[in-house]
Amino acid sequence: MKTISKKGVLLLAAAMAVCAFVLPAAASAASWGTVGSNHTLTSNNLGYTSPSFGGITSLCSNTSLATTVTSAAVLTITSASFTGCTMTAPGLGSGDCTTTWVPTRLPWRATAVTTTNIQIDDIFIDLWFEDMPGRPGSCGGFLPSLPSTLTGTLSGGNWTGNGIGQHQITWNNGPGLLWHAGTGFMHWTWRGTFVDDQQTLVVNP
Repeated sequence: MKTISKKGVLLLAAAMAVCAFVLPAAASAASWGTVGSNHTLTSNNLGYTSPSFGGITSLCSNTSLATTVTSAAVLTITSASFTGCTMTAPGLGSGDCTTTWVPTRLPWRATAVTTTNIQIDDIFIDLWFEDMPGRPGSCGGFLPSLPSTLTGTLSGGNWTGNGIGQHQITWNNGPGLLWHAGTGFMHWTWRGTFVDDQQTLVVNP
């Protein structure tokens, strides 16, 4: 059996010390607090955008997510509502439309990968498009007769902080969502700010 000389042991120790100094530590995830607490996240400017087909823009004037901090790793979204939603899609041959959002397959899960990458997993929303009230034919095109769904994992949410007047998550065209209609799909991004009404939800970096 070969033995390692004292000099060899010293060299090995030195090499390990250099590696420990050079290699970066693994980044740890942020965490939610306080476990067991309930929060209502609301937004008055939620919308989705797509650069495809000449652009698609939308706005929901009243969005609400009922949530519970089920663990430090997971914020569970137990219910969701989207009202006052409109859309314009000139690239799809459509004008001004109202949209009905029906969230399904709840609960969804929100995770804080970092304070600048809040994600919502398992999103599944049924979407319908209709003419604007009192404006027959305003939506136009084929969308009013086309049921569709919005699915995916939304990422890129930014936590504004745990101070007074903060406790908000903002998405600025966050990626990860797919709009499915017929046999095709389109990438959509999500934008908007969700405010914790209770001002007690915490994200620990």
